[in-house]
Amino acid sequence: MRSLSNIFLILLLLVLPGSSVFSQADLLPDITILPEYLYGWGFDSTFIISGTMFIRLSAATPNIGSGRLYLRGEPGTLPTDVYQRIFRTDGTYWERLAGTFDFHSTHEHIHFEDWAVYNLREVLPDDEVGPIAVAGKKVSFCIVDLELYDSSLPNFQGSLFAGCAPLLQGLSVGYMDIYDKTLVDQWIEIENIPAGTYFLEALVDPENNILESNIDNNSARIKLDLCHNEQYTFPNADTLFFLKSNVDTFSVEKIDISITNSLLLREITIPIEWSGNLNFVFDSVSTAGHRTEYFEDLDIVAKDLRINKIAVWMRSSGDLSLPDLSPGSGTVLSLFFSVESGKKGDSAIFEIVPFNNKFMEFGRACYGYEPEIAAAVMRIPCCSGIRGNINNDISGETNIADLTFFVNYFFRNGAFPGCEEAADLDASGEINISDLLEAVGFIIKHSMEYDFEKVKAKAIEHHQDPLIWIRLLSCGHKFLKCP
Repeated sequence: MRSLSNIFLILLLLVLPGSSVFSQADLLPDITILPEYLYGWGFDSTFIISGTMFIRLSAATPNIGSGRLYLRGEPGTLPTDVYQRIFRTDGTYWERLAGTFDFHSTHEHIHFEDWAVYNLREVLPDDEVGPIAVAGKKVSFCIVDLELYDSSLPNFQGSLFAGCAPLLQGLSVGYMDIYDKTLVDQWIEIENIPAGTYFLEALVDPENNILESNIDNNSARIKLDLCHNEQYTFPNADTLFFLKSNVDTFSVEKIDISITNSLLLREITIPIEWSGNLNFVFDSVSTAGHRTEYFEDLDIVAKDLRINKIAVWMRSSGDLSLPDLSPGSGTVLSLFFSVESGKKGDSAIFEIVPFNNKFMEFGRACYGYEPEIAAAVMRIPCCSGIRGNINNDISGETNIADLTFFVNYFFRNGAFPGCEEAADLDASGEINISDLLEAVGFIIKHSMEYDFEKVKAKAIEHHQDPLIWIRLLSCGHKFLKCP
């Protein structure tokens, strides 16, 4: 009898799951959820139900375990039972009931029920996790290998679940599924929730339907500011402008960007385009020495130097650990360029132009708006001394050739002055007929005789440049110094 009992015990151990008679082991999945995808959350007051406010969020669930997640549905009418197949080191497997497959009418395919849930939780002192303030509904997924996560994991075998099959879904080792915030059900309704700071929480397999090697990594949380109940009037006076810069050839030059903001800012996006005849190459961007120097994030989020376009994005912090930019004025960013060649008067114009779906925006969690914008010019100076060299010739003087050039420009469709600031004789900011009259006055009075030595002595007495005094006094005009 004892012999028969021993035989029965051995046979029982061979068929029982988890038996270690031959040292076989279960290759279990380990499903986790990535916090970095939660930072892309956003408000939505228009989708599905007009007037109802939602937080929309993305969720990514990689399998970092030693075995695949294999979910098999029973044929028949929906909903149907789902069995998790557990593979073992000896090549065998066993199965257990793990949940339900059902048809998702909006996504129009089969989903595994209760795969994830999203909540808002209170933030307690010392950033402790508080009770649930808003509980989202449990969300179903069609679970597939949407993206590669980590091919270096042990037992990585490539993708085994490439499509959304009706009765077979799962996650291969090293792959993850991602449900984007634009999809139906990727939200939490927050219509009646007070403004404040909360934890945004996402949990995968909240009912522990799946047998895993580790269930302690099934949640992720980030902090967010909920301020949808606050009212803001966006100011028209908020601005962004480039600080102009004169440059030299074969040098590294910069243009600083300054802003005026009347609201707190967490994020700034600046799409930039440049054009002109100045030959230079874009190098880099920096917040060093600026109001945004403490910002945690600075990135060129779009770039195509073939068409002279970049888009720069900066953020104080993603986890609210650093303060937002206070209202005020001042520089926030430097653009660095290497000037490779050029001649006097060559210039480049910098403008804010939307690029690759990146728009000029000042923003925070609660709002985003476009400020007023001013363009900039980066140039090699063409004016030296005082204005008046209208034709931009090598002499640098004002003479009859300049007057002839001006007459041709105004009355005979002649070329535009080669150095704009030199031709702007009255420093009005534009070239017009008053500049022509100034030039005529200079030429007419040019032959008058003056005691240049007395003029020179008077200039020195006043610690001024004698040459400029001689030209100004002898000509009787109001030409001004170059900028």
